[in-house]
Amino acid sequence: MYNKIIKYKELVFFFLTISPLGISMFYVHPLLDDYSWPYVLSTTGSFIDTQILFYNTVNGRVLATLLSSLFLNPQSFLITNKIGLILYLSLFFLCFLLFISSLINGKFHNKIVVLGLSSFSLVMVFPLLSTQFFWLTGVVVYQSAFMFTLLFVYMSLVLFKSINDKAQLKNTFFLLYLFVQVLSILFFEMSFIVISFFMFFAFIQVILNRQYGKAIFINIVVVLAGLLINIKAPGNAIKEVQYSSLIKKYDLSYSILNSLKIFLKLVLSVKLFLILIPHLLLLLYLIKEEIKTKLILNLPSTIYIAMIPATFIGYHFTYCFMLGKSMPPRAENYVYLVCEIFLLLFTISLSQSYKLKKALLSFHFTRVYMALFLFTLILIISPSGLRLIYGDLIHGRASEFSRTMDERYKLVKHCDEKICYVDVVKNPPKSILYQDLPQDSTSGNSFFNHQFAHYYVKDWVFAK
Repeated sequence: MYNKIIKYKELVFFFLTISPLGISMFYVHPLLDDYSWPYVLSTTGSFIDTQILFYNTVNGRVLATLLSSLFLNPQSFLITNKIGLILYLSLFFLCFLLFISSLINGKFHNKIVVLGLSSFSLVMVFPLLSTQFFWLTGVVVYQSAFMFTLLFVYMSLVLFKSINDKAQLKNTFFLLYLFVQVLSILFFEMSFIVISFFMFFAFIQVILNRQYGKAIFINIVVVLAGLLINIKAPGNAIKEVQYSSLIKKYDLSYSILNSLKIFLKLVLSVKLFLILIPHLLLLLYLIKEEIKTKLILNLPSTIYIAMIPATFIGYHFTYCFMLGKSMPPRAENYVYLVCEIFLLLFTISLSQSYKLKKALLSFHFTRVYMALFLFTLILIISPSGLRLIYGDLIHGRASEFSRTMDERYKLVKHCDEKICYVDVVKNPPKSILYQDLPQDSTSGNSFFNHQFAHYYVKDWVFAK
């Protein structure tokens, strides 16, 4: 038994990551924009009218609107909210695992270790962990876009490998490839940036190898059409007018300086260590286990590592230039996810270097590996979203919050007045996205009071 624990010790990072996330799902409750969907669906009385209304007044993320309307419908709102979050958490890890399985050979537990170390690092450095896993309105947008981005990167690697091997792909592949890109963009328009990176490389490959030229051209045209459907939605124009006094659109110097400032802040922060240390352990693990690659292209590792700052800065610059403000943390989560793809490709690619293997294996490898393993394990106590989750679970904040919310629902449901009052949540969890009901109808989030009240057939519900 002891020998098995030692042999599979690296699996601890997977369980340290997924266990608190899975347990926290049972303590999450709908919040803010989550109540917009049952409100609009019940007031319009039509599923189709809801889609049209959001496209014309909110944004062009039509697929996110579609799925949110299904999950957050008035008939099963509180139940499907939790089901949706659990489903997305499961799909997140499953899609990541399938992607990793396409990159490396090895046993199942080897792939779980790679998944565990990668997700362990991500969960610790997400700018706003709560919106990535615990707020369904945000989860539908960013998790969906990321899962389709993963599938897109996988299919891009298949495409590039077929070009290098002079193989021929079927038309069905290109149809599915195109479909995945359009879906990703219709969930989150900023996914176009990573798509454009790979399309640029595909275009170069077409020029050099004179293969798939027509298919790539059609792909680019249709993807641009999908992007226009999203960004040209009337709802985007309305929002632009609402926030016109607060933004500095198309300011080139401001956008460049702001994006470089954000990148430099990351480089000089503790987050850099929370990213690098688990991946250094992953590199040593891949070398120790002699894991071979499958779909990684035979490119210099520097290309993969160069894509990380290019992606990070590129996303922040584009967002700032087009929208005139810094990227919000919930959208920045997606940028970290995309950067993780390139960091994973870099780490796996580097592990295949014969010179690196020879140098590391000849330098007290076992002692260095165990020291790094223990150091990575200790990182869990560093300031991060993962530590917040453990704190909420261990100190009972999450379970107490859930009981308080259940009592609030009962109180409002049995309130005989049209205007009801509930107690303020005094000690809310620090990891779960939470903003309490405002105390009056003039506060900034007073729409939350009204939509929450509407769900329970009241006029207003205030916290006191």
